[in-house]
Amino acid sequence: MRAAFTTAGEAEGAELTAEPDDQMGVFIHQLLERELNNLFQREPREHIAIRSVFSTLRIMGPQLGFPHSSAVRGTQGAALRELRPRRGHSRYRVLYQRRVDHCVLLALAPEATRDPRGFRSAIDTAIERATWIPEQKAD
Repeated sequence: MRAAFTTAGEAEGAELTAEPDDQMGVFIHQLLERELNNLFQREPREHIAIRSVFSTLRIMGPQLGFPHSSAVRGTQGAALRELRPRRGHSRYRVLYQRRVDHCVLLALAPEATRDPRGFRSAIDTAIERATWIPEQKAD
């Protein structure tokens, strides 16, 4: 299933994709897909670990907790969470938001203690991308 959300500010990046067999609707921001494709070229094992935790999120939905997922501190208004590949032992995180009946995966981030500035930048990116996505998912 494809759900296209176009906006004035980020029209090409506002398209989301989802797997048709989602148990919990998990939408991936188009620009995150690009980031993941670039990561695959550089670090295929990390890419595979990230895709694996996406599957775990689809199956577990909101019950997915630590060590696979945790709240991102300092983003109360945006309510961002991070997916933690390899039970937190990956150098990367995927920032996402839980919505009423689905999740929206927004941005690739470096692990916060390894690269605090990069993590903060990814938070800003995720928040910006989230503002362009309607609360309700499209059919």
